[in-house]
Amino acid sequence: MRSLAKLLVMAFAGGFGVALAYRMTPEAMAVVVGVVFGVLATIPVGLIMVAVARRQRDEPSVRLQQPATPPVVVIQPPVSAPQGRAGGYWLPEVLPPLYPGPERDFRIIGDEE
Repeated sequence: MRSLAKLLVMAFAGGFGVALAYRMTPEAMAVVVGVVFGVLATIPVGLIMVAVARRQRDEPSVRLQQPATPPVVVIQPPVSAPQGRAGGYWLPEVLPPLYPGPERDFRIIGDEE
């Protein structure tokens, strides 16, 4: 009984599809075919995503574990600060440039000369 019902439903759907296909314009048929093949193209991608999700759920991941905190190394500055130091920080000496270059000329836009 069930197989007869399935056969009748499939025959009705097939007949309905053929009748509808004869009445559709070629542009509408192209849209329907594109949608059908687009849906069919997503099936393998969906199966791959499900397989990857199951694999990640089943295996304990090493990436999820927090890495150990790296050791902190503190180096103390020397007790006596040599010349050129103040407060433990190096103060670079300011030297004049070797070649000063031409004097710069600035123009202010909107200013009268």
